[in-house]
Amino acid sequence: MTKSRTVGPLRVRPQIKSGKETGKWFVDIPASLTSNGTRKRKLFDSRRQATEVARELRKRLDPVTGLLRVKKSANGITLREAIKGLSKSKVLRAAFG
Repeated sequence: MTKSRTVGPLRVRPQIKSGKETGKWFVDIPASLTSNGTRKRKLFDSRRQATEVARELRKRLDPVTGLLRVKKSANGITLREAIKGLSKSKVLRAAFG
């Protein structure tokens, strides 16, 4: 049986079903490192992949807060989609003051 490894505060361990290893590997992220306070668990096809991802995540840890830093992305909503989302009365109120 293969043992788990720790990469900083993260844990890399094999997936076990019915007492047998499946060949896939988990990266366990403890609740103390997430912004919403829930544990995260990601599954990878190999130990090498899981270990590489765990190392990258460890590099992204914020030294001040201890939380994972997340890259900010664009909002992704167009003006047309925003207008569709508004109710008709709000659109009329905005157009005619």
